[in-house]
Amino acid sequence: MMSLFLEVILLVVLPALYASGVSWALWPGFSRPWLFAFSSVALLYFLYFIVFYFGAPSGVGFVLEVPYHGEPSRQAFLVFLEPYVKPMLLFSMLSVPLLGLLIKVFRKKAA
Repeated sequence: MMSLFLEVILLVVLPALYASGVSWALWPGFSRPWLFAFSSVALLYFLYFIVFYFGAPSGVGFVLEVPYHGEPSRQAFLVFLEPYVKPMLLFSMLSVPLLGLLIKVFRKKAA
């Protein structure tokens, strides 16, 4: 149950994790850090929605397996996220150039 909860949390907050990680790492180098944080979260969630709208599989279902008597249960990790791995990887690849562009726009100008 806990792994399912963690998988759902990862699915929901992935764009916020990327934006907060970049904001945390480069905070002193931004001319307007709060505007960078807000705009990067908003644009990443917009990109996330677009990628999942066009890239997520439709009609995803789950099949429950009942093990034979005496056979140990084999619970796979990332059961819930398995159909969403490809869209999440696509989002991750597309978010790198977007964050790079935002870093370039919000970087402090050399005086």
